[in-house]
Amino acid sequence: MSNSSQTKPTTDFRPAKWFGEIKGHHFLIGLVCFFGMIFLVNGVLAYFALTTFDGIENPQANRNGKNFKEIQQNAQAQIALGWQTEFDTQVETIGDTLALTVIATLNDNTQAPLDGLTTTIALWHPTTQKMDVTRPMTPLGNGQYRASLPLGQLGNWNLRIIAGDMATQKYSYQKRIFLKP
Repeated sequence: MSNSSQTKPTTDFRPAKWFGEIKGHHFLIGLVCFFGMIFLVNGVLAYFALTTFDGIENPQANRNGKNFKEIQQNAQAQIALGWQTEFDTQVETIGDTLALTVIATLNDNTQAPLDGLTTTIALWHPTTQKMDVTRPMTPLGNGQYRASLPLGQLGNWNLRIIAGDMATQKYSYQKRIFLKP
């Protein structure tokens, strides 16, 4: 008969010698370090997200929210005008800097050219305000207006053509464009 106290274990388990025996306090320290690293990385990312972009694209957002009905009426009045805008863009290299030339054609609802307008062009980058630029457009006649703008870089841009002054925009046309050489 065999004695059960004298049998050998059937497993092949041997604890690692380079770690030693892992006890409860070792596991706790590892767990605290793991989650501490996650909180640290999240904190750093949140800090940079909050300090590099204030979240306000329009500095007059509060006023625009209060004047929503007026803005909506202006938009409906602009649609009722039926004006149409077409434009051509050309990227030029002047020395070491890039420049964008825009020629816009504005027509009324009967396809007659709109001359004598005070027009402005605004070009802004979707991700940073540092490269945004606004310039008046020069009338060329026959409903055409021209402007040259300094360009920070190629890629996606938002273009807005405004007829009237910046505060009382009678008409505005906005389009996202992709600029390439």
